[in-house]
Amino acid sequence: MRQYLEGIGLAYCEKPGGPIILDKEMNLTKFLNRILGLPVSAQNYLFQFFSDTLKEVVDQAKRDGRYDLGILDLGQKQERVRKMETKIFRNHWLPGDLKTELHKVCVERGLPWSEAMDLHCMNMGEEDGFYISTNPRLKPSVIFICAVRKKRYDYYDDSQMYSIFKPYSCLNSKQENLSIIKQKYRKVSPTEAEKIWQEIYESSGTQCQHIYWYGKCRNVMAGSSCEVGKRTRFLHILSGSVFAVESVLNTVQHRQQNRMQIVRLRTEANQKLVGLLIPNACVELLIQRLQSDQANRILST
Repeated sequence: MRQYLEGIGLAYCEKPGGPIILDKEMNLTKFLNRILGLPVSAQNYLFQFFSDTLKEVVDQAKRDGRYDLGILDLGQKQERVRKMETKIFRNHWLPGDLKTELHKVCVERGLPWSEAMDLHCMNMGEEDGFYISTNPRLKPSVIFICAVRKKRYDYYDDSQMYSIFKPYSCLNSKQENLSIIKQKYRKVSPTEAEKIWQEIYESSGTQCQHIYWYGKCRNVMAGSSCEVGKRTRFLHILSGSVFAVESVLNTVQHRQQNRMQIVRLRTEANQKLVGLLIPNACVELLIQRLQSDQANRILST
């Protein structure tokens, strides 16, 4: 396999007997052109090697809990989801009188100071604790970090990783190396961190991070919404008979040039919901089109 990889230029050795190095600049067109020079059996072996490698990467991600199905989960861990209102659009022209529902939900996340202190008491490692940003051009921000135990040992990287907690988003999905954290933050005592933590927690309930840092936000000034760093978000989920209104969705999505995503959630009332996440910029137009389409269908029948 090493011979084949070197033959198509996907890997190379800087010196005889040295370690094999993958060529990160290889593009797909060059790869497909070069692979034609290999015997058919070698091509089959090579593609089987790629398939086996992909399968192992996926299996490892599943074991580590990092596998992403492309579905956005809400109401997990520290998130709290409340259903605010539901608009129902009935598809009378379809058998069974199917209906499409547009739900407005409120998603609250974040970590209050009392819970941050609970984390601090449970994680008393040498480097665990509160850190404040060192960027002099921005208002100070604060995070809490704690060391995490790796699920598997990496021979090439034995550095200690840290989980990051923020006032407005609680646990950050990405873990960081301590050396990278210290490039932007310095460790402080809980007393010094408390005021900043509570200030960020309160402001993030209604304002985006740009307003906290700079005092203004381009998106907000332009009349649109900004969700960056907000602790409270309002989302719209389309569920029920979604395929019945597919033509309306395609029109709205194309006009607004937005991408829609599948989402599943569990509310505080233990209600499960699966549907399409509708971008806020598309909601008003979608409601108008659904109401108009519903009225036209009724008149035509």
